[in-house]
Amino acid sequence: MTATIQTLEPIERPPTTMGSRLDGELLEVSMGPQHPSTHGVFRMNVALEGEIVRKLKPVFGYLHRNHEKIGENTSYLGSMPYTDRLDYFCSMTNNWAYALSVEKLAGIEVPERAQYLRVILAELTRLQNHASLLGFLLDISIRDASDNAHNLDQVMRALYTRYYRQNKGFTTADLLTELRTAGMPDVDGFYRRYIDGRDSLPYETVFAKAGLVFHREVVTNPFVGVTANPAPSGGLVVQAVTPGSSAEVAGVQPGDVLANIGGIPVTADQDWGGPFRARYRGKAGQPLTITVQRAGKTVTLNGTVQERTTSAVALTRAPNPTAKQARIWQGLASGL
Repeated sequence: MTATIQTLEPIERPPTTMGSRLDGELLEVSMGPQHPSTHGVFRMNVALEGEIVRKLKPVFGYLHRNHEKIGENTSYLGSMPYTDRLDYFCSMTNNWAYALSVEKLAGIEVPERAQYLRVILAELTRLQNHASLLGFLLDISIRDASDNAHNLDQVMRALYTRYYRQNKGFTTADLLTELRTAGMPDVDGFYRRYIDGRDSLPYETVFAKAGLVFHREVVTNPFVGVTANPAPSGGLVVQAVTPGSSAEVAGVQPGDVLANIGGIPVTADQDWGGPFRARYRGKAGQPLTITVQRAGKTVTLNGTVQERTTSAVALTRAPNPTAKQARIWQGLASGL
């Protein structure tokens, strides 16, 4: 057995200290990334005065938590609980993806009933994500209307104490009543448009109330439209073809081994996607040749460049928030 040792160039690491001297009787504590409250995603440098957090600096970059190494010491089934901890909002979806991988390796065919149940759970996970985002928007709206005197937590506590603990459920009307009591403006309009209706969520206007700037970047890229795995010959074996893609237009079939796409060699150990996007970006409709190995023969297929549009979104703090925006942001960040 031989091994190759590669020297990696040093990379810039996040700062490990506050960056400023702590004055007075403050204690600096590094919280995470192993702490249950940070879930391994990041750690926090916290300046404490007793139990009061006086200063906090988040340090990101800890998403990878050695799941592969953990998997070496457990069974396929034993690894399942670790996959949902990668993303608590999409836990069932992560379980599904992992299960598919194991089933493919083991040649296991899942019963039709299980396939339906997986789709149902994935949809429930998606709805949970939407509900969490709606809750965030509701929280900001309540804080803005009440100058940070009330928040969504008070609404949830009211639903628990006034309904659940009284051994009765609550209706939509009860929820809207509690939102009004907390100071939510135009409750009926918000429910009609964004919860029961299909209007696009008002990200820009609501996030601005907390001093957050919503950025949306629309990106258009060419795409081939294949799912492929490495082949023993060094190419990539096509597993599936995306409808409406360049590959489908050209006539690529599952089982084909990709050799060349638009003049760019395709190998399993090289990134051909980046050069392909750079060469054909903005050239939708232009001719595109795809060379494959099919049944031991070299076949050249002719198609056209296809593009698809995706959106990337981000939130940043406003450079000069108002006093009210700063109070709302502080309330959201501290949970108070």
